[in-house]
Amino acid sequence: MLKSPSSPIGYMHKATIATLIVGLLGFVISAGAIYSGMQQQMDYFENQGASGEWVGEEVWTGKTPATFEGDLSFSYMYMAFIEETRDADVTLVGGDEGNRFIPCDSEEIGNSCDLGYEEDGIDYRMLGWIQIMDSGEWQVRFSGDVTGDSRVMIRQSGMFSDGLTFVGVGCFGSIASCLMVLVGVILAFTLKGNKGPSEQVVYTSGSFVLEDRQDDPPNNN
Repeated sequence: MLKSPSSPIGYMHKATIATLIVGLLGFVISAGAIYSGMQQQMDYFENQGASGEWVGEEVWTGKTPATFEGDLSFSYMYMAFIEETRDADVTLVGGDEGNRFIPCDSEEIGNSCDLGYEEDGIDYRMLGWIQIMDSGEWQVRFSGDVTGDSRVMIRQSGMFSDGLTFVGVGCFGSIASCLMVLVGVILAFTLKGNKGPSEQVVYTSGSFVLEDRQDDPPNNN
């Protein structure tokens, strides 16, 4: 009978190879998820622009002078509108560099204010964007309207599609995969420096036994 005892080093070699393979496959899959998610997000923006859905849905409407008070989220783009031929000043109360109103005449916006909207026979033009980085309750003040009693409106449009979820999962997976590859490389270098004992076949009565053998240095005496 020929017996071969299980070698711990052999198991470690297999574990190292499995870790490297899983890590590399996970990295490839994660990269694919990130690419797919970004593509979905780009398609989402293009479809919104082509269908005219950038004006989004109504959040609030009023007449100048007026102040909106309510919850605003960083995950939405907010647009301030006023009826055509009228004008007003818009202020995000308590705003800062990350939370502010950006008027249409700002160089930051460019041509992104070329949006119109019609409701109940009234044409609206865009005054600017309300940028929100800190979600919470905010006040938006409409003032400075010389004519007065002008219709104003705040509308919102979602910034993110389901593709953002794929991007997030892909980023998390790529980090985990890189860690697995790193662990596999460390194990590979560790095992490379630790050579296991050689093996020999020893005959015993009625059987062959495969045993580990530690080679001793030659005796010169």
